Amino acid sequence: MWLRLWKSVSGNQKELVVRDGLKRAIKSLLMGYDVIVTHLESMASGESSVKPVDKTKFKGYLTKLTSYKFVLYMLFFDALLDPPASFSCSIQKSAVDLPLAVAKLKSFRSTLTSLKKDSPDISTELSVLASVSTSSGSVVMYRKTQLSRVNQQVQEAFKRNRPLLIDKMLECVANRFDDLQNLDAMKGVNILSVPLWPIGKPDFETYGNSEVSLLVNHFKVLLGMNGVSLNVVLTEWNAFKHYVGHNIQGNPDVWSLLLTRYRSQLENVAHLIEILLLYPVSNATVERGFSAMKRIKTDWRSRLNEVTIDHLLRISIDGPAFSNFDPRQAMEKFFSTPRRPDAAPYGSRKRSHSALDTESDA
Repeated sequence: MWLRLWKSVSGNQKELVVRDGLKRAIKSLLMGYDVIVTHLESMASGESSVKPVDKTKFKGYLTKLTSYKFVLYMLFFDALLDPPASFSCSIQKSAVDLPLAVAKLKSFRSTLTSLKKDSPDISTELSVLASVSTSSGSVVMYRKTQLSRVNQQVQEAFKRNRPLLIDKMLECVANRFDDLQNLDAMKGVNILSVPLWPIGKPDFETYGNSEVSLLVNHFKVLLGMNGVSLNVVLTEWNAFKHYVGHNIQGNPDVWSLLLTRYRSQLENVAHLIEILLLYPVSNATVERGFSAMKRIKTDWRSRLNEVTIDHLLRISIDGPAFSNFDPRQAMEKFFSTPRRPDAAPYGSRKRSHSALDTESDA
């Protein structure tokens, strides 16, 4: 594990790939750094139970693990891999919509950009090691362990590589979420954030008109297939916008009201808003569905029909949490159904002729 980690932080940086295994390895290594160093020192010492070949390996591991360059990059990657992990978990939640995903992406980019600066708020240990004196004869300690190969060249190379590595990660993020950042239609999703509406201000009269027109043009094929009158969407948007501004601006369920109570009067703009609310940010929901089906349809339940599987999947994915589920109503319904205690679970079982012959012979 240490050799793979060393190659990752000191090898070719032309392509940066964030791996969850690398993040866990760094966390585990930092958590047990003192114990690991002590154990390697013991194994590399003159114990008779350790083979000479293994002692040489342990000495090599100990040399790399206690080098100034290794610890410096290990702390840097620990701080660098936390923001993408947090961003990935946040956009995989089922309740994340497009405006929240865009806001999470902007926050993630801002956090990565701040890592370019040597700030103690990012990592105190990293800031101390990155600015420690590397003059000849200086002793650098990390968690009561004296680091080796401390020189100015390593420190200067780290200061040069730090912004380059962060820019490489930002470039990967930009390529991965290019549509979410630069697509014109995605700029129109801001109308879903009702608290940001300029209610009571002069520009409220025209607020959202350009965004709605942009969205209608982007989804015109889909809207036309569902019978939406494209030339009426903007009119209905202005009517609903003013209604919200004068009556229900503090209601957090604005879009729920549009899609239920007022859908019959504003069905064209309601269809556009429904597309924005249902637009998938990631495929995590689909992956969770496959995982649920794998849990439900096991080798011992291979005869489940499509209807039963569909019901069980809906209960597993969209049903209430176990902490909020009261099973008493289901139990009462189950026990209220008349059942014969001696009924066979799969119908009457016919006995074979060989079994009957055996009993008659006996």
